[in-house]
Amino acid sequence: MPSASTVKTFIQNNNIAVSPELNLAIGGSVTDTASSAYSKFSANPSASFKVSDTALNLLNTLYRASLSKATSVKLIGSNSPVSVSDALVLVSFPNFSVDSSSALNISDNSSSVAGASASVLGQASTVAATGSATAAQAALIYAGKSSASYSISDTASAVAGASASVLGQASAVAASGSATAAQAALIYAGKSTASYSISDTASAVAGASASVLGQASTLMATGSATAVQAALIYAGKSSATYSISDTASAVAGASASVLGQATAVAATGSATAAQAALIYA
Repeated sequence: MPSASTVKTFIQNNNIAVSPELNLAIGGSVTDTASSAYSKFSANPSASFKVSDTALNLLNTLYRASLSKATSVKLIGSNSPVSVSDALVLVSFPNFSVDSSSALNISDNSSSVAGASASVLGQASTVAATGSATAAQAALIYAGKSSASYSISDTASAVAGASASVLGQASAVAASGSATAAQAALIYAGKSTASYSISDTASAVAGASASVLGQASTLMATGSATAVQAALIYAGKSSATYSISDTASAVAGASASVLGQATAVAATGSATAAQAALIYA
């Protein structure tokens, strides 16, 4: 014969309505389902009751008035994810709680999730924001639930302004438009798999790490780079776009690969025949 606790767990998990006498016999205090609470409330609006039920039943609009008068409401059983608006209804019930064997899971579009209060998101077991969130929305989602699931798509400037924690939690980060080298470094520090493009002065691009440059989908150095700067840019992203302007000696000292990738090469001063041969090659 199963124990009282086993019977109680089975009844709770399967949303089986029982009489108060049986409930007490299996070691539980009298708890109503949403339906039985509604019946009690309809018969006597002053009745006292506490409720344990699934999300589907607790969210039934027929039971809202009666549930708002319960002494406590507990979410039990296996439940599908609910929207932010439904989660707000649940947590607004008196002394709302989630049974240890159950879970309150929220799944909604990024805008709705970002608009939810931290207290609502914080009570959820899991939070999933569908679609792409802006950097500002992602920050709000992360503040409410640091383990939330979301992706980010925003301008390079906005993404670079987000904290490393917010970027790091995102499943994917896409920065639109062109980022400066400094912005790209911030984005990469938060999410090394982020998608971004870089456009900045040759000096700024050459000063960025090879990792930051290498992750960029496209890389453009504006103005003219020195031979040394061009070598650094090329080392980070061999498909980068740049031009070179430097002394003949410096240009001749650059590798053929670095010179060959440049859109234009200008050697100032006079080159020796040997240097000219290297530049031409």
